[in-house]
Amino acid sequence: MAIQEGISRAASALPDNAVMVKKAVFPIEMLVASVVVSAVVNQLIAFSVFAAYLLLLGHLSVWIVLALPALAVQVLLTYGIGCLAATITVFVRDAGHAIGILLSVVFFATPIVYPASMVPARFRPILEANPVAHLVAWYRDAFTLHTLPEPRSVLYLLVVSSVAGLLGALLFVRARPHFADLI
Repeated sequence: MAIQEGISRAASALPDNAVMVKKAVFPIEMLVASVVVSAVVNQLIAFSVFAAYLLLLGHLSVWIVLALPALAVQVLLTYGIGCLAATITVFVRDAGHAIGILLSVVFFATPIVYPASMVPARFRPILEANPVAHLVAWYRDAFTLHTLPEPRSVLYLLVVSSVAGLLGALLFVRARPHFADLI
């Protein structure tokens, strides 16, 4: 949910803050970063509540520490896609609606409320390409299974998140000079 919140709010961050975008001295990258951090803070609060619940049940373990690197990778992925969404929304105003629909599709294409084993074999490549599915598996491994995440999955997630973060930030910086004129 933090990924969805971060990306959808990042998509509208520039038009919603048009006054700040038009000021030459304001670092507008902070608009995207602030909504991503805000979503992560909400997630950390939820983590704390869940950790307290696990503690009450006697199931809290040191494996919860594995969620912290997963969270860092999630922030990078969300920031990169958020920069891309913010840039596209400035140039195509109605893109924000399409981004919301796409995020809903990604939610249902990610095994969050159902196990990955329920996905038919013909759709497994889509599941394997979905970085959010790898992230959810990492959290599930840390919180409930108390196992290390699969190394191949972690490597894939690191590569995809790094590429998304780098490309999103580069596109944002390249398009930045045009933002004030288009908003």
